[in-house]
Amino acid sequence: MENILGGTEMKRKIISIMLSIAIVITGIQLPVIKKAVLAKENVLNKFDAYYTAHSDNVKDYPAKKVIKSDYWEEDGAGVITRTAKDTTTETNSQNPNYDGNPYPDMAMLYYNIKQYKDFTVEVEYKNPNKGRGAAWLGFGGKVTDDTANTWCTENGATIFGTSGEKTVKLIGTYIPWQKSNKGAKTDGSTLWDTDISGADWGTEWNAVKIIVKDGVINFYTKVGSEWKAAWGDDKFYYGDWYKGGYIFLASNNAGTKFRNFKIEEIKDTNILKNFNGYYTEDTKGNSSVADVVSKEKYWTEDENGILTRTSKNTTANVGDAYKNMAYLFYNVKEYEEFSLEVDYKNADPKKGGAWVGFDGKIEDDVAKTWFGDGQGTMIAANGKNEVNLVGTFGNGDKPKITTYNTTKRVWKTEVEGADWTKAEWKTIKIEVKKGKINFQIKNNGKWYTVYEKEKLLYDTWYDGGYIFLASNHAGTQFRNLKVKQIKRKNSILDDFEPYYTAGCDKQKPKATRMSYYWKADKNGVITRKGMDLTDNLKECNDGNPYPNMAILYSKKIYKDFTMNLEYKNPAGDRGGAWIGFDGEKGKTWTDKNSGTMWCTCGTNGIKMAGTFTAYNGVKWDSALWDYWLDKADFNARWIKAKLVVKNGEIKYYIKIKGKWKLTWDTADYANPLYYTDWYDGGRIFLAANELGVQYRNIKIKEEKSTNDFSRFNSYYSECVENQPLVKVDPGKYWYEDKGVLIRKNEELGEFQGKEWNLSNYQQNKMAYMFLNGNYVYSDNWQLDVDVTLGNSAWKRFYIGYGATDTVTWRKPNGGTVFWTDDNGGVCMEGNYASNEQIYGDTAESIKNFEKNKAHHYRIVAKAGVVHLYIDGIQVKEYVQQKYQKGGRVFFASNSVNTTFSNISIKTLESDFSQSSWSGYKEYYSSDITKNALTKVQEGTNWAIEDGVIRRKAQEPGMDDCRNYLDMAYLYLNDKKYTNFKLELDYKNGNSGWHRAPIGFGAKMGRHFMEEGGGITALVQPDGYVHFDGNNQSDGAFEEHVFWPVYDEKGNDVSTLKPYDETKWHHMVMEVADGYVTVTVDGFKYVYEMALPSYYNGGYIYLAANSVWAEYKNIKIEDYSEMYNSDDKGWIPKREDIEYDFEYREKEENNSIWSWIYKEL
Repeated sequence: MENILGGTEMKRKIISIMLSIAIVITGIQLPVIKKAVLAKENVLNKFDAYYTAHSDNVKDYPAKKVIKSDYWEEDGAGVITRTAKDTTTETNSQNPNYDGNPYPDMAMLYYNIKQYKDFTVEVEYKNPNKGRGAAWLGFGGKVTDDTANTWCTENGATIFGTSGEKTVKLIGTYIPWQKSNKGAKTDGSTLWDTDISGADWGTEWNAVKIIVKDGVINFYTKVGSEWKAAWGDDKFYYGDWYKGGYIFLASNNAGTKFRNFKIEEIKDTNILKNFNGYYTEDTKGNSSVADVVSKEKYWTEDENGILTRTSKNTTANVGDAYKNMAYLFYNVKEYEEFSLEVDYKNADPKKGGAWVGFDGKIEDDVAKTWFGDGQGTMIAANGKNEVNLVGTFGNGDKPKITTYNTTKRVWKTEVEGADWTKAEWKTIKIEVKKGKINFQIKNNGKWYTVYEKEKLLYDTWYDGGYIFLASNHAGTQFRNLKVKQIKRKNSILDDFEPYYTAGCDKQKPKATRMSYYWKADKNGVITRKGMDLTDNLKECNDGNPYPNMAILYSKKIYKDFTMNLEYKNPAGDRGGAWIGFDGEKGKTWTDKNSGTMWCTCGTNGIKMAGTFTAYNGVKWDSALWDYWLDKADFNARWIKAKLVVKNGEIKYYIKIKGKWKLTWDTADYANPLYYTDWYDGGRIFLAANELGVQYRNIKIKEEKSTNDFSRFNSYYSECVENQPLVKVDPGKYWYEDKGVLIRKNEELGEFQGKEWNLSNYQQNKMAYMFLNGNYVYSDNWQLDVDVTLGNSAWKRFYIGYGATDTVTWRKPNGGTVFWTDDNGGVCMEGNYASNEQIYGDTAESIKNFEKNKAHHYRIVAKAGVVHLYIDGIQVKEYVQQKYQKGGRVFFASNSVNTTFSNISIKTLESDFSQSSWSGYKEYYSSDITKNALTKVQEGTNWAIEDGVIRRKAQEPGMDDCRNYLDMAYLYLNDKKYTNFKLELDYKNGNSGWHRAPIGFGAKMGRHFMEEGGGITALVQPDGYVHFDGNNQSDGAFEEHVFWPVYDEKGNDVSTLKPYDETKWHHMVMEVADGYVTVTVDGFKYVYEMALPSYYNGGYIYLAANSVWAEYKNIKIEDYSEMYNSDDKGWIPKREDIEYDFEYREKEENNSIWSWIYKEL
């Protein structure tokens, strides 16, 4: 036993005295470090320290790792003492409530060398106060992330200590056994105590000990020199939940001491625990089963691990394999191919009785005996040289013999030269491998082979089982059981199970021997053997999926996977090599949902047989289809094939001239083959009905969709026009694989198997995915997604935005959708223009649109506009309506295998950027005839994007705002202007009266219909120019419209024509010397109005209630220096006031009565 804490104090005193004498005699000054060399190794180095203020509340007070020296001290003698840190007056006092209290202020020392399961540990301790116990010894400690468990948690630690004068206490996780009744497991809920007679703990050194062994826990205290079991004959137990742990010391009382800490690990020598016990009174009469029994009643084990059959229920019959048989099933595992050796000794060598068996079966807690079909085989030696064999095995040309069902129930043989009659240990060896069963018995140093002539074997009926020992003779002994599992050299065929049918349409495939129909070489090439076939290749089964089919089923079940392999048909263009999936042992492709397979045949033909869903959701069972692959030439060479079954799709490829070619590929469908809920996985298989078919380089990769739908909320509607969206499990209608959303197939009800492209189908069976994210809190965001069209229905997909409610886009608040059809047509539908009425819209079609390839779609919501892009080209833009604010993006489809990939969404710079709005102040009124303008945050109704100022969406319900509703103002607040020149580009809005006014001369926060609101200039969408506002007196609104002015030929010379309200226009406004003049786009007509007498300048502003009114390139030139108060004004020259007859004569119309404007 390892002594970890302390040595004898006397020895240390002697050493110290001797050292002192040496120093005095020599006069040498030894450094202190020399004394340290003589001291014992620092014991605390082998411990880690933890502390909790409340061991019964580790949720709030976890036992965290702490600095050891804060809580523990060690002296030179190796004695460890609890310091006063984090101990209270109560825990250090004589208060009886804190005597042996295992909860508060607990410091622990975990012995960190290793964890122990079965062990003996003891330690000496000393409590500083009489009758005050605080020294604890524990086991089963665990540490996770520098946090220790305690004895008050489920499956936690256990601690044991003393308290008072003669009491011991116990708390933790264990199973108590009181009064011979096994109790329930405790989990720190009960503090056990009992008194030890004759004990008096006092304040001297005492000792405690814990022994944990073979499921039993014993606690001891030392009284005088005698160890006493704390609870007498009552024991404590541990169950399967106990896996061992750290041993530790603990204390919550300052001054508690520990020394001489000793641990001895107990190695497991219990052989019997590796066996389960069974017994049958009569093998023949007990339905061939043996009942579970207490193995200790029928077997004993000594200290050397020798197992001996007791005398309970035994027989004296020689070689009896029936009566009073007690079994020991080796419960470590089941074995199929193995070798075993075991020593045995018969109490009476002449009578035998020691049986050794394999292939044992256990069902419903009873053991199947050898007296049944495939339920075990066992052998025993008895008499002088006789050997008996019973059970199930093969022999020569008989693949299976069950001895219980024959007249020769016990196979007997004599071993020449052997003599079992000596009372000595003998050895039986059994080897089961490669279809053969070999028995040997070692006697007197010589091995004898048994049943060599019989050539014992096993066939497909054998699937392995338990190894077992058995005896019905008292005193039979076994020892040194050694079992070695045989791992054969890996063969590609190990991954498959062989089956065979003479005709897929006539009989079910049955399990068979691998060697009958298949072989594999060291390079992994699998070849179909010819047990049932002719070697005349002209008579081979060319693409015939029915006769003589040998099948190799994968041992593993696959759902989604990719398989690559190569195959070769020996007859060139005559096909017999089939490759399949979804196989079920004992069934073929002719059975419903039991396999689909392909083969190549002829020059370029491909056959597909089995179950699949194709095209518009039609499911085919036991179908046989043909396909011809262009530019293929299937000759006698290795052909590369690939089968991909994933996310609802079934794709079978053949490599032609270095490129993978998808079979059943069509112009109308990216892939026409897929699966629905009928497919739940199955076995991959190879099948061949042609001699010499070969396969090689088989590689199968399991494909598991990540199905991470955490970014989405899933809904479904039977019809978006009139049925609600219902929350559903996303996995019902979608796959998700590494960020890619794929629309699953679904059963179509009344449309199943029919032409179901009804006129309203684009609205039916719609699966939705709403995209989660913080973008809903911003008006400015960008969505990017790649979309591949589906291959059913109308191949429809929808990308939506602005859904503020969980309703479809055919309802108010349902948002707007955007999609392309398979011809490249661009379509929009939803509430992009009104939330009360659903509109549809189109854009110019995408040229050369490839419908079977992925296309990139982008939606950018910024500065009050929603831009729609396809493959980098903007196809449409809409106003970002206020009722769409906070709306979600969504994806929807009712077409199988529609994919949404590379989904990303991000927020863009806000319209409320201070730098963007420097020099502006924004005001707003819902009705300026009733309500004054009020200050609002810049960016509320206006947006700036790339230098363009834009009026954002109007308030819902204000479709006709006239010239006073929903009015947003943007004042240029850098300064006031009186005389100035203003240039800017503008674009008319697209709602209401389609106006984009520009105003001047206003006070801050005043509108043009009230005093101080100034005057505005604007151009109507029909080209008429206005001056609106306080045109004559301040506070009196007036419109000044420049109605048409005609020349002598009747030409309208004052109306802007042609005028396109959707285009940008350039306006120049000059305010000087009492006049305002406006020109537009260089038009010769100058729009002029005399300013009213009150005019004294003010702020320039933009005012609009028409959505998407835009302004840019605003330039202002201040004329204040040019027109100051001292200026006498314009003094006309002679030519300015005289009539220009010379000019008039040059004109076609020289009438002096016709006024001609002179261009100044």
